[in-house]
Amino acid sequence: MKNILVTDDIMCVFQGDISLLRMPEGTQIPEGWVEIDPDESKGVCLAYGEVSGHAHAFREVEKIKVYRNPANENQMMVLVVDNTALTHEEHDGCEFSKTSIWFKAPQEEYTFEEEYRVVAD
Repeated sequence: MKNILVTDDIMCVFQGDISLLRMPEGTQIPEGWVEIDPDESKGVCLAYGEVSGHAHAFREVEKIKVYRNPANENQMMVLVVDNTALTHEEHDGCEFSKTSIWFKAPQEEYTFEEEYRVVAD
């Protein structure tokens, strides 16, 4: 697998069922959002596959801070402090440049049985 460089002109990144939207310069982490502690073995995980055990994660935890919206656990913001990559066992990595903020919105799908639901790995 290789890392794909996310340049300054890219506004949206997809890695499997994860989507990250670049926030405008000057964006602040909203008050009340909670920083996520890294997992010793997985780093900071944005999504975990319950069936496969794979994770969309930042392994270099000193280079990022991830915050979760306590009112909606599927919403996160990623503050990239230094160049680092979002990794996954089955996808190419995404190399992010420092000093950028990204919003992870839940991806939803429509099924005729359940209507809208959050996409799960």
